[in-house]
Amino acid sequence: MRRFPLALYHVAQMLCYIGPGGGFAILVSLFALFVSTVVSFLALLLYPLRRLLRWFRQKRPEGEVRFRRVIVLGMDGLDPEVLQHFLQQEELPSFKRLASRGIFSRLGTTLPAVSPVAWATFQTGVNPGKHRIFDFLRRDPATYMPALASMEIREGTPGPHIGRRFRRSPFAVLRRGAVPFWEILSEYGIFSQVLNVPSTFPPRPFFGCLLAGMDVPDLRGTQGTFQQFLENLSSPTSLVGGERFPVLRCEGAKETRFRGKIRGPEHPFGSDRPPLELEWSLTLQGRSLATIQLGNRTHPLTLAEWSEWIPIRFPVFPGSNVHGMCRMLLRSTSPLDLYVSPIHIDPRRPALPISHPLLFSVHLSHWVGRFPTLGTAEDHWALNHGILSLDQFRNEATENHHQRTALFEAALARTDRGVLTMVFDYPDRMQHAFYQDPPEKVPGGMKPDPGEKPLLEVYRELDKRLEHVLEVTGEESLVLVVSDHGFGSFRRAVDLNAWLEQKGYLIREDGSTSPNRIPFMGVDWGRTCAYALGMGGIFINRVGRESRGTVSTGAEHESLCEDLIRDLKDLVDPTDNSPVVHHVHRSSDRYQGPYVEEAPDLIVGFQRGFRCEWGSVAGHLSGVVFHTNELSWQADHAFDPSLVPGVLLSNVPLRCDNPHLVDLAPTILDAMGIDTPSHMDGTSLLSPRESSS
Repeated sequence: MRRFPLALYHVAQMLCYIGPGGGFAILVSLFALFVSTVVSFLALLLYPLRRLLRWFRQKRPEGEVRFRRVIVLGMDGLDPEVLQHFLQQEELPSFKRLASRGIFSRLGTTLPAVSPVAWATFQTGVNPGKHRIFDFLRRDPATYMPALASMEIREGTPGPHIGRRFRRSPFAVLRRGAVPFWEILSEYGIFSQVLNVPSTFPPRPFFGCLLAGMDVPDLRGTQGTFQQFLENLSSPTSLVGGERFPVLRCEGAKETRFRGKIRGPEHPFGSDRPPLELEWSLTLQGRSLATIQLGNRTHPLTLAEWSEWIPIRFPVFPGSNVHGMCRMLLRSTSPLDLYVSPIHIDPRRPALPISHPLLFSVHLSHWVGRFPTLGTAEDHWALNHGILSLDQFRNEATENHHQRTALFEAALARTDRGVLTMVFDYPDRMQHAFYQDPPEKVPGGMKPDPGEKPLLEVYRELDKRLEHVLEVTGEESLVLVVSDHGFGSFRRAVDLNAWLEQKGYLIREDGSTSPNRIPFMGVDWGRTCAYALGMGGIFINRVGRESRGTVSTGAEHESLCEDLIRDLKDLVDPTDNSPVVHHVHRSSDRYQGPYVEEAPDLIVGFQRGFRCEWGSVAGHLSGVVFHTNELSWQADHAFDPSLVPGVLLSNVPLRCDNPHLVDLAPTILDAMGIDTPSHMDGTSLLSPRESSS
């Protein structure tokens, strides 16, 4: 399992998509790339021998290989209702062509219907009880604190005795507990390329290439922290998802300059590990033009326009730097207002292993140029704060999509056989900001100008990508279009912890109901019997599982679950008495496998329009049950999974009796002549193979 050193993990103050971050002890890029280059060179020399050994050791397919290659276009959030609407309007000829050749079906999704859970089920063919990812977040039963569900920080072994600063470096491991289909294909000597699939960071080795997707952190170890520099700001301030810093104005005889510092990752060495910083100097060249100098490089900026990717080098010590990259937006020149995107890991000089092999991202960047590497690259929090306009957000998302499309096109051109899987997150990111059903029920957020059709543009763009795939593939290729969930408007946010407080299930030490932004601060665990974390998960404070459990396993636990289910079903929105909960699921009924005990005891499946309140997802206590959603994040999919199915299309007929995400991994394996492993919950959607006997 691939490892990388990390600083001690802590829950960040920022939430982006949703997920805490931690400070990473970044490997010095020069050293990492040097070692990787040497290893790659040796691997190239030994390739003939390794290939021969693999041929002798690899398994043989149980059946006939049905397709020369399989192309999977994952389209995160592609909604069946929206797709059907545009198909009826004759707007999407490639989708229509694909549906006529094969199928167009709704696709069952996971509980909850969120990307890390859904894509983990897609890739492994098992339910969350077997792959271990139940939400964006998990909780530590010893401390009750939240952490990312897909990644775990473990204590390292003692390092060289060159002072304490180099000893016991923690490292991250991928927590996904089941084997993805590409690792099974690897056992049969079948090469796979996997691009931007969630729940794959940090990458694990296999026979193929992988670029990790959602959950890849920024260079600072968070899930995305922007920086804004303001002339009229007196002191640094923090925002959800970002930070603001003052700048120094320097008036000269011929020009006006501003100075500031971009904050980077923690120093990789030393005991205190202060953040690395890079000074910048911005020179105005009129009302709408400027240049910014970073080190010995200068980059042009134009008012209200996105910059290109700007490489950043944080000096560690002479001759060694930590490399990243960002995009900038000059929002105003008088007074100065400069937005700096979260600092992405530079794919040309990766400071963390974002790909397998490590140099795969380097090759990709030389094929297509720099591309976004942050798992959630589109800055929804800057949009929510009004720092980015809808147009600027749309331009950012569209440019990111075009760069990821270039990655896919380069990989497709090099895939003559085997499996290519790419997840496009463009529809998900855009629909969070632009989806409305109907628009008059969305009380908050910015609206697009009348006459604009941003979602139609998104679906047309995806139709073009599909058109190219259909042009270069024939009957020897299986083409699958898969989405993990649908979409719906997000009108009202529900704080489940506040509701638990009102009902007496969760109790604070001082009896206060005032809000706080620290997870579960002030909770009296000795008197609390239930608490909420994640997108609808409710945990019973169980004796023997939680460190300060109060509820015994057995009759007491069963009675409490029944009470919670009954009370949740009665929950209505006080503004119009509309029901809030569609269904309350027991994890013991919905999940099977070795990790069920790590799941929430109950999962609330909300009605469309209702979703967990942002802070409540991470264990914050607002004291108020209902909140009107006034953010520009005006749509979501964290509703009951029966209300937001995904989409499945293919170029060949498939079995259409309630297909589910869990069936995709067996289908891909079957296409390559491999029987479905006994541990998988899904079954192949292809027609049964004829018996080889």
